[in-house]
Amino acid sequence: TTNYNYLTENTLTYNKVFDKHAVNILAGYTYQAENGSESKVTGGNIADDNLQNIAGASTFTVNKDDYKWTQISYLARIQYAYENKYLLTATLRRDASSRFGNNKKWGSFPSVSLGWVLSNEKFYENVKYITFVKLRASWGMAGNNQIGNYSAIALVNGGADANYIFGNNLATGYTADRVSNLNLTWETKSSANFGFDLAFFNQINLSLDYYTGTTNDLLLKAPMPAQSGFVTYLENIGRVRNSGLEVELSTEQLKFRKWGWRFSAQIAANQNKVLALAPGQEQIIQGEEGNIVTKVGGPIAEIYGYKITGIFKEQNAVNTTPCLPGTLVGDYRMEDVNKDGKINTDDRIPIGTYNPKATYGFSSAFSYANFELSVGFNGVIGRTIFNRQLASSNGSGEGFAPPFQYYFDNRYHADSNPDGFFCMPNFGNFSSARKQSKANTLYTESGDYIRLRNLRLTYNIPASRLTKGKIKAARIYISGNNVFTYVKKYHGFNPEGTTENILTSGQAQSNYPFSKIWLIGCNLTF
Repeated sequence: TTNYNYLTENTLTYNKVFDKHAVNILAGYTYQAENGSESKVTGGNIADDNLQNIAGASTFTVNKDDYKWTQISYLARIQYAYENKYLLTATLRRDASSRFGNNKKWGSFPSVSLGWVLSNEKFYENVKYITFVKLRASWGMAGNNQIGNYSAIALVNGGADANYIFGNNLATGYTADRVSNLNLTWETKSSANFGFDLAFFNQINLSLDYYTGTTNDLLLKAPMPAQSGFVTYLENIGRVRNSGLEVELSTEQLKFRKWGWRFSAQIAANQNKVLALAPGQEQIIQGEEGNIVTKVGGPIAEIYGYKITGIFKEQNAVNTTPCLPGTLVGDYRMEDVNKDGKINTDDRIPIGTYNPKATYGFSSAFSYANFELSVGFNGVIGRTIFNRQLASSNGSGEGFAPPFQYYFDNRYHADSNPDGFFCMPNFGNFSSARKQSKANTLYTESGDYIRLRNLRLTYNIPASRLTKGKIKAARIYISGNNVFTYVKKYHGFNPEGTTENILTSGQAQSNYPFSKIWLIGCNLTF
């Protein structure tokens, strides 16, 4: 594997202070390029497991991957301050990315911000308790080009599946992998922010920000007609509005004799709403169960599912109650939401989204004499996750999925567990309703959690205990990452693990748990 990354930045800055005015002007140009190559050989059918050399394989697969991308940018910024009370910053960027179509590689992204340091005004001189006040407002645009290196151009694939018979011989063939979109361009976000900063007694700081913004030309996969031979292609479609509130509270280092304490806490709430999709398109349905829906007027990737009301324990109940076709004893009862006397996808209800209602974090550092202890927590409130691995624990004719103990402890069985709330295991007599009912309220769980993200204990060795060598300072420490996690309900491995596709966010299956890491070390200063 080889990888080369080139970055050159050229900037010119002008500073001038005259009377009560201060001006800073910056202009620049940047160029970045990355290219790499990876070759991989895989061997199979090794005669003896003790052989550690790929030469012992009888079959080989060779893969090679080359990639390259470039980006150039022109930028300008002007900063102006009057008496350090009235502040203005204006910027402009022009960026071009090789990832976009030949017709629309360039994007322009301006921004402007205003600030008023009210506490520097003469009429504020006699205020003693709130020692700093700053009001802020800003507007700006930003671009997104995270789509992969060749998403705008048509690609072909080779391999055994593409080969064909020409005459009496096997000929090497290629199949089209995707269609090109030469008009693919930057996803742009336009946002406004209003906030203030306060300081109490020069020790306690409070910041509050309200923001609202609209993302235009979303980089999403739009459906294609079936006769095209393709399912989707990448296109700039739709608009989404995001709005939210962020609050941060922090302290400077507070000291009392040998004791010291520093604290910070943040909480943020965000909501998104889909304003438009592709022309004539009202919703995008994703997920293997078709239960993750992005529709105009709703949030991105809202999880839908049947509302489970119990278990069918008798055949007579199956015969007389609205249910999915093919339902057996031991399958789920579902609420007939629209009261039409039958159960189908129209009875699915919105359950929630992976995007939480709020995120939060707080950290604290204590010191006493030569000891320091710091901790950092973070968590989310109001997150919903569709636990597809839990949904596959019961068996549905799709193949084997590692079962959750939580499922087997709470599965229904007429004799051994009549009060179980999960459907009866079904590994032999598969009901057609079992697969259709996977998207439901039992398998959709709360992803709320709080995690002790980091913990660190440090001892600073007093200078008097150091030898008369060249060591000026020394400290030893023990630290841990992802030390502890409390999860409200989710029975998967990681409440932060989901698909990378924003349109299927909230669907989790076989995600990796967080690694808990402990470190012991020392720092020496010479």
